[in-house]
Amino acid sequence: LKIQVARLQMMLKGAGFPEPAQEVVTELKTGLASAYRQLRELLTTFRLRIDGRGLHAAIEDTVQEFRRRGRFAIALQNGLTGMELASNEEIHVLQVIREALSNVEHHAQARSVTVVLERLPDHRVRVRVDDDGIGIEAPESPTHHYGLTIMRDRATSLGGECRAFARTEGGTRVELEFTPATPFRDTLATA
Repeated sequence: LKIQVARLQMMLKGAGFPEPAQEVVTELKTGLASAYRQLRELLTTFRLRIDGRGLHAAIEDTVQEFRRRGRFAIALQNGLTGMELASNEEIHVLQVIREALSNVEHHAQARSVTVVLERLPDHRVRVRVDDDGIGIEAPESPTHHYGLTIMRDRATSLGGECRAFARTEGGTRVELEFTPATPFRDTLATA
C-alpha cells in the first residue's frame, strides 16, 4: 500500500492535479504510516508475555527497551517490588506503561519520563507515567486519542480508572489506579 500511495503521489504531481488532490494523498500517506506503526505495536503486544521472572522484570525490560531507543531518559520508581498481582492485572499494568511510553515517544517531545508504581494506603495500586514534554490538549476528546482509549479500557477491566492530564509543571501525566482483585501477597516476606 505504501508503494501504491507513493506511485499515486508521483502520478498526481506529474499530471498537474490540483493541490487539494495532492494533499489528500499526503494525508493517506501519513495515515498509512501511522497504521503501520500501530500494527507493529499491536504485534509487539500480542507477543508480549510476562515470563516466570514476573511483572517487575517485565517492567524493567520495557523501560530498558525504551531507553535503548534513546529518545528520552526514563527513571523507574517501583514501589510494588515484592508485591504480586493477578496475572491479568500484571498484563494490564504492563500494557498501560508501554502505551504511555509509546505516546511519549511519538507525541510528547519529552526529554525525560518518570514511571512510578506505588501501593496506596487504601490498598489500591497507582501507576504514573510523567513526562516533561509539550503536554496534552483536550484529553477528554476521543478524536485521535486511541492510545488513551485503550488505556482507559484496560483500567475499566481492572475496575479502576486511567486519566491523562497536563501537569502544572509542564508535560503530561498518565495515571492508572485500581484495587487489586486479591489482597497483596508480599513475595519478599514468603521467600
